[in-house]
Amino acid sequence: MPGHREGDFIKGAGNKSSVGVLVERSSRLVLLAKMDDATASSALAGFTAKLNAIADPMRKSFTYDQGKEMSYHRQLAAATGVQVYFATPQPLAARHLREHQRAAAPVPAQGH
Repeated sequence: MPGHREGDFIKGAGNKSSVGVLVERSSRLVLLAKMDDATASSALAGFTAKLNAIADPMRKSFTYDQGKEMSYHRQLAAATGVQVYFATPQPLAARHLREHQRAAAPVPAQGH
């Protein structure tokens, strides 16, 4: 069902730059949200602007990890009308295994 998004932060060297990432779960469409830095106030401003630019029916929920940058999640939900959820933390070993499996998955050749 469209409208459910996963979010994350990509942080630059020394956390001096960052960009917010929103991935729509069914289509896997990736949207980038401009952030001034890696703070919670920048996450609130950037994700609010990007989510509000999406049509209402296409912004139902937003799932995020347990990062400190989402400490204003209540304000984000109020400003966008999006239900905000947090992913269940996983042991580091399980996360590395999942990422390794994803990286090892075969990628089909284009045009064949």
